[in-house]
Amino acid sequence: MKENRAFILFSLILFIAIFTIENINQRFWLNDFKVYYSAADALKNGTAVYGQSFGLSTGFYKYSPFILLCFLPACLFSFAFASSLHFFLIGTWTVLSLLMLKIIFDPNKLQNKRSNIIMLLALICIANHLVRELHLGNVNMLIVFLLCACFYFDAKNKFALSGVSLALALLIKPYLLVLGLPFLLHKKHKTIWYCILSCLAAILVFTAFYGIGESLSLHKQWLKAMMEHNSYLESAHTIAAILNHCGIHLIQQSQQLMLLLFLLIIYSATHLFLQSTNQTEQHPFSLHISVFILLAILPNVLITDTEHFLFSLPLIFYNITQLFKLKNKILNGIFTIIGLGYGANSSDLLGNTLSNQFEKWGILGLANIALIIFTIYILKFRKNKIPSSGAIL
Repeated sequence: MKENRAFILFSLILFIAIFTIENINQRFWLNDFKVYYSAADALKNGTAVYGQSFGLSTGFYKYSPFILLCFLPACLFSFAFASSLHFFLIGTWTVLSLLMLKIIFDPNKLQNKRSNIIMLLALICIANHLVRELHLGNVNMLIVFLLCACFYFDAKNKFALSGVSLALALLIKPYLLVLGLPFLLHKKHKTIWYCILSCLAAILVFTAFYGIGESLSLHKQWLKAMMEHNSYLESAHTIAAILNHCGIHLIQQSQQLMLLLFLLIIYSATHLFLQSTNQTEQHPFSLHISVFILLAILPNVLITDTEHFLFSLPLIFYNITQLFKLKNKILNGIFTIIGLGYGANSSDLLGNTLSNQFEKWGILGLANIALIIFTIYILKFRKNKIPSSGAIL
């Protein structure tokens, strides 16, 4: 980590600057964190947790009961202090994610100066979505961090920690269960079993604190809250919305079928590409890419907020790393255009009229799909250049 002190220092200054500006502009709201904080406080006081709007009209708590236990310590402090702490935790998860991605995707350890530049470029690419993440106080960067940690620990043969990291991600967002397919196909049995045991342990821990009846009731309410999540949100960046804009209309049931089929198609295509180069079984590298591609496509098939496109950070980092090695001007230009579509839709940059039009057209969603296709192309393009040793040294 010593070689990346410059990047860490820059990131610290950046997060302090954003924190200061948000407070000066009286926009330090963290409405999503307010939901977690208020729900945990409700659990502590024995009042309703699910089906209750905390703050905004869409401020419903929809994560597992166990995750509430993780937020309970925050209730020991005022919301102002707890939200400030959460703000800088998001910054910490972001920096740690980038540091781990450097290890995961750069087995030959690029020169220190170059690795700092790559991490800085990746940070710039996600800056627009990261600012929104910080403004809302969401946990998407925690998800990215936990998945990076899962791979990091798995490569170190610390399967228990790998399984726990994956389990925590699933307990926050259960739809991440689709990521289990690559783990199964790559025979990561130990990580899978520790993940299952960790999920069961989380339920038992919560039950031990609140009793069987309360635990069963809250878990049922949790399932209901997840089922109702799409009923009060909308997105112009899903596959269904983009097709609808093109005149191809889908009913709600078709969207769920599209989710399953599209995820399977994307993963199958990636798996076949790697298999055709005889890399699938030899290297954990292909597992990382497979999982990160599935993670990146989720905001395109689920109705969710734009900051969830932070799930594409691992792919962005991977592509920047490869482009530094390839030094191909055409590929650099294509990636730049994709990056602008992905991260440049800001009213401060484009003005309200053009920014709203980009949102209506689903430019972010289209750019994210282009990023995934670009990643698969880069994988094939570099098929003879994947390191002969493991993905992590």
